[in-house]
Amino acid sequence: MGIHTFRVLMIGAGGVGKTAYLTRITTAECIPKYTPTAPVKLTDYQTVVEQCIGKNSYVRFEVFESLNYIDGEWDAIIGMFDRTDRGSFDYLAEQIKQFPSGVPVVYAGNKVDVKDTFMDGIAFRNLIDGAFNLKTSMYFDLSAKSNFNFEKPFLVLARHLMKDPVLEFRDCPDDEYPSKRHR
Repeated sequence: MGIHTFRVLMIGAGGVGKTAYLTRITTAECIPKYTPTAPVKLTDYQTVVEQCIGKNSYVRFEVFESLNYIDGEWDAIIGMFDRTDRGSFDYLAEQIKQFPSGVPVVYAGNKVDVKDTFMDGIAFRNLIDGAFNLKTSMYFDLSAKSNFNFEKPFLVLARHLMKDPVLEFRDCPDDEYPSKRHR
């Protein structure tokens, strides 16, 4: 019962869809055109993702989007790359090396619904396995545009951080969410 709050860092190259993904999961809106996100202050979180997990029980993720936060205290990291841009994959593979190995990481390949992905099948899986330690992390294809697998990164993190492998997100009326009360 109550609110369980976790600090999550979202990293990835510019244009991979981090802000579009966070907008989609928090408001259900789709951002049709890319506009670079402005840098934020170290003390400000950019996005709050709340999910209902039971009656009067919620998981809340305070999500920061910037490499300025490398030295922060993180409960988890979401690393995102663009499935149509091999350079964004290589960028993420290099950036993730700067973080301690004990922090749970979920990798997300966004724009999976675009035809021209840079690699598919076994070759792609081998590339992922070689770049990221999938024994201690997870990978998902997703699409911020079509909602494909859009809840998976946060669901996997919630299960891990709450130590509940069968935890599920529930539909709750908007006015039950802690951030929607007392406005």
